[in-house]
Amino acid sequence: MSRIRRNSRMNRAFTLMEVLLALAVSAIVLSVVSSVFFGALQLRNRTARAFDDLLPLQHAVTVIRRDLTALLPPGGTFAGELQSTPGTTDPTLNLFAGGQPVSPVLHTASGLVDAFTLFGDVQRVAYYLVDPTNGVTQGRDLVRVVARNLLPATVDQPASQWLMSGVETVRFQYLDGTVWTENWDSTTSSNLPLAVRVQIVPATEPDRENLYFQAPVELVVSLPQGRAQQTQNPGGGL
Repeated sequence: MSRIRRNSRMNRAFTLMEVLLALAVSAIVLSVVSSVFFGALQLRNRTARAFDDLLPLQHAVTVIRRDLTALLPPGGTFAGELQSTPGTTDPTLNLFAGGQPVSPVLHTASGLVDAFTLFGDVQRVAYYLVDPTNGVTQGRDLVRVVARNLLPATVDQPASQWLMSGVETVRFQYLDGTVWTENWDSTTSSNLPLAVRVQIVPATEPDRENLYFQAPVELVVSLPQGRAQQTQNPGGGL
């Protein structure tokens, strides 16, 4: 009886081959789990980075659309001419020594009016491309410069608003009813264009994978005077 019991105890033990096989299977499972976890971590980091890059772009498009939608027709005390020719940008709006103006001066009623706002809703806005302050990102920074007090007793200091980084160029184009043109002068043209198209071209960053801002982004906004003719000259904002 004692020999049979000893033999049954020996049969219940693991052999060296079984132990090695179990270790090999465990190593394979752990390798697969770590690979899946590492891939999920990389995907999470890329998604978070793309989301961080997308937020400034969405904000910039929203701000530009709001300024263009509320654009005022030339004339009156607050609304000046819409002139896109280089050199006609209001020098009082240029806060940057090396800033490149990419838009005409926009007289727009896009200001927020509430109990805490000191100025009216009409403001003077211009967009500039300036060198990045961090010196790391490619391209330039898109900055919005705004003057809110249009009837100052002295020279009023405008304010600047950073919109986004990594921009190569920004182009404003104007629809005259037939074709898109690069230049517009409301002193010689008929009031405002029917629509304005804004193209934001990103700077190439070879060491950075950006899934959302690789191709140029275009925004088309129909201006107030063009809405009455929208059936003949469609130009709704995209």
